[in-house]
Amino acid sequence: MRPPIEYAYLHGYASGPTSFKGQQLASVWSARGATLHIPDLNRPSLERLTYTGMLEAFDDFVASRPPETRWRLIGSSMGGLIASRWAELNSERIDRLVLLAPGFDLPNHWRQQLGPDGVDEWQQRGYVENPDPNATPSQIHWGLMADALTFPPFPPVACPTLLLHGRHDETVPIAGSRRYADRHPKVELVELDDDHQLLATLDEVEAHTARFLLEAAR
Repeated sequence: MRPPIEYAYLHGYASGPTSFKGQQLASVWSARGATLHIPDLNRPSLERLTYTGMLEAFDDFVASRPPETRWRLIGSSMGGLIASRWAELNSERIDRLVLLAPGFDLPNHWRQQLGPDGVDEWQQRGYVENPDPNATPSQIHWGLMADALTFPPFPPVACPTLLLHGRHDETVPIAGSRRYADRHPKVELVELDDDHQLLATLDEVEAHTARFLLEAAR
């Protein structure tokens, strides 16, 4: 008997279970008679968020499901990095991945966006201002950067993986995804005429994701 397949959406930074993309994809799953889980990865909170906390939050969620379950994951932005890292660490439990504008090598992007002075100020002050999922200003602690530096910037994956990325993404440039697809034979890259949010091409995202995850043979 084949092990059960379950689906989960791993949200990105400044997001959560109410993520618009996640909810839209969940509606597609529901229409197909399937469930897309959207666990809250903001552990212990958005203000104290770390990669390690996100990974532990998903580990705990997985532990609540049957142990024989194999997973098909969708990871968005920072959630894409977490999804690929979880797949690397749990290769026997992962079946397929979809990565939406995955946050590969984010510490390097943060350095480029903030500049050396901005990074130094972040470290010295211990936090940087950023909006939460409700657009309310919140303080993101330096521990996020410190913890991110301990993670591989491009976690390798061995399972079939679909990578969707906008060519106009200024938050996480598409160059990293192109490099990733070139180096991993099981990764298929689809370039979209969109930015980091992937909202202008959401219909395409939904169609590609459903094809790759819901319509693939088990």
